[in-house]
Amino acid sequence: MNPPSLAAAALFAACLAGCGGGNNGSDAGDDVGIDTHRDAFDVTADIPGDVPSEVGSAWIEVGGGESTFVALHDGDSVDVIRGPQGGYHITGAWRGAGFQPRFFTMNFDIRLGDELVGHVGYIDNFEGDDEPWEYLSATVFIGDWVDPASLDGETLRLSILVEDRDGLLLYDEVSVVADCCIETLRP
Repeated sequence: MNPPSLAAAALFAACLAGCGGGNNGSDAGDDVGIDTHRDAFDVTADIPGDVPSEVGSAWIEVGGGESTFVALHDGDSVDVIRGPQGGYHITGAWRGAGFQPRFFTMNFDIRLGDELVGHVGYIDNFEGDDEPWEYLSATVFIGDWVDPASLDGETLRLSILVEDRDGLLLYDEVSVVADCCIETLRP
């Protein structure tokens, strides 16, 4: 890689790091990786319909919240937020227990009917053994191919798929109504 390309790659990585999930609670470790690329967006399209939200003592619940977990129920309203860098997102969160908390993958999807309109994927890990774990303030990006204003008042399906390092899959989803669009107050 020539020097200008290396500098461009470093700048891109630094910018991407500023776009990721944020406050993951006191038990969460640093983000290990983030995936926001469209070619990787449709990871949950092919999951079998029988991936449960509970397996034995393991369970997961999708929700929202930046500093505390907020349970979402079908029909609840969620804000579509214009972030400081100009993109749009919904703030996702989840809580769960009973799975391997070290180096798990998670994928949030937002769907309008069968159409994927938003996604983010992370590799992360929780430090400590206090359960349930809460993953807060995940920036679930609305795709740049979607007009965010067109989502206003629409019923969207917000889902989370977590796979722990032992291969255990947990999935949960909720149908929410989009409220578009608010400006973020963060710098």
